[in-house]
Amino acid sequence: MDSVHYFDDLLITHAEDCTFDGSYIHSPCHFAPDTFSLEMICSGSVDLKLDDSLLHLQSPAVICTGDSNRLYRFYYSNDSKKYRHIWIDFHGERGRRIYNAFLNAFPHGKMTPRPEHAEEILKIFESVYRNFHSPEFDHARTVVQIEHLVYLCLAAERSPVSRQPDTFKLRQLVKRILANPFEDFSPARLAAERSISQVYLRKLFLEHTGISLNKFIFKARMELAAELLSSHRYRIGELAEMCHFSDISAFSRAFKRFHQKPPRFFFG
Repeated sequence: MDSVHYFDDLLITHAEDCTFDGSYIHSPCHFAPDTFSLEMICSGSVDLKLDDSLLHLQSPAVICTGDSNRLYRFYYSNDSKKYRHIWIDFHGERGRRIYNAFLNAFPHGKMTPRPEHAEEILKIFESVYRNFHSPEFDHARTVVQIEHLVYLCLAAERSPVSRQPDTFKLRQLVKRILANPFEDFSPARLAAERSISQVYLRKLFLEHTGISLNKFIFKARMELAAELLSSHRYRIGELAEMCHFSDISAFSRAFKRFHQKPPRFFFG
C-alpha cells in the first residue's frame, strides 16, 4: 500500500503521547508553512496561547492548528496537577483540506467531544501514535486513521444533539458577545430575556460552547482589550472601565493572568 501514490498528499511527520506535570511550560514555537497538527488533551487541563488568544483546554478536548496561525505556546493550568497530551503533526495537500474542514466546523480550532465520542476518538489517537512508532510503520493505514479521526469529530458536531433547534438563541448570544464584548452581559438579564433561570442558562451555554458563560465573556473582553491597547486607541483606565472592572489594578491583574503579560506591554 505504501507504493500507492493516493496517500502521498498527507505525510505524517511526528506523533507523541506525553504526560506533563505542573512544571511544564512549552517554548514559543512558530508554525512552519504547510504544517498542521491534530492534538488531544486526554486528561487534566492546559492553556494554549495561540497568537494573541488564550484557549483553556479541559479534557477531553481536540484541537487542530496550522499555518494560518503564527505562534503557539502551552502553559500548564493550575486546575490539574498533570495533563496527558497526544499530538500528530503532518503536512501536504490533504493535510490542508483536513485543517480547513476542522476550522469550518470549529472556528476556534477546538472541539469538546461528548463522552460517547471521546473514547473512540482517543483510541484512534493512541493507535496512530503506536503505528507511527512501530518498526513496520504503515503510512497508508495511518492516513486512513487520521481521515477517520476527522470524520468522527465532524460527525460529533452533526450529531442529533447539535441539530436540535436553538430554542434559547445561544448561537445568537455567542455572536452578540463576540461582536460587542464590552456590553453588560448580566446573567440575570440574559436569563430573563429567555424566560429561564440563570442556572439553566449557564448549563445550556456550557453544553453549547464547551466553556462557561463567564469565561467566554472574559476571554472575548481580554482579547479585544489587547487589540485596542496595541492600536493605542484607548488607555488602560478606559479599557478597565469598558471591561466592567472596578479599578485599574483589578483589570491589570486579570489581563496579566490571561495574556501572561501586563497591559503596558501591549500599550507600550
